[in-house]
Amino acid sequence: MQKDYREVLGKFYETKIKEIMEKRPWDIPHLKQDAEINDVIASLRDKHHVWIVNSEESEKLVGVITEKDILGIFAHPEDFGYKPSPKAIPSLYHGTAGNAESVMTKKVITCNLEATVKDVVTTMTKYDVRRLPVIDENEKILGEVTLMDLINKFMSVAYQYGKRV
Repeated sequence: MQKDYREVLGKFYETKIKEIMEKRPWDIPHLKQDAEINDVIASLRDKHHVWIVNSEESEKLVGVITEKDILGIFAHPEDFGYKPSPKAIPSLYHGTAGNAESVMTKKVITCNLEATVKDVVTTMTKYDVRRLPVIDENEKILGEVTLMDLINKFMSVAYQYGKRV
C-alpha cells in the first residue's frame, strides 16, 4: 500500500535552507576567477563543480564551473562538426582556456538563507541542477545546498513523523 507523505512533505517544504545547507567554508569548492586552468581541473578531481569568486576577500560569486564545462575545453575541434573560431570557444587545443573566468558559466542559479526547501526544489527542478550556492545580499557565497542535503532532511522529517522511507 502506498504511504501518504503529504504531512511529511508539508513540514519538509517549510524548512529554511539555512537549517540544512553546507556551512563549512573549507568544504565548499571555490576558486578565484583568475585561477589557472590546471588549478580548475585539479579542483574538479575531488568535486563535480567549483564556485568561482572574484576575490578571496569579498568571496562574491561570479560563476561556476562544472564537469560539463571542462568537457567542452577537452573537445577536439573536429568534435564540433564545424570549424569554430579559436577565440569563440575556450579550448585547451587552441590555448584559449587560460583561467577560470574563460570557462566558467557566468549566470549562476542561486538561493538565499531565507529560501525554503520548496523554493529550492522548484529551482533545482526548473533548471535541472543538483546544487545551489547560498548567497547573501552582496552575492557573497555563504554555503551550498545539494540534492543530497535535501534527501537527508526529508529522511529526518519522515523519521520524526514515524514514516519509514
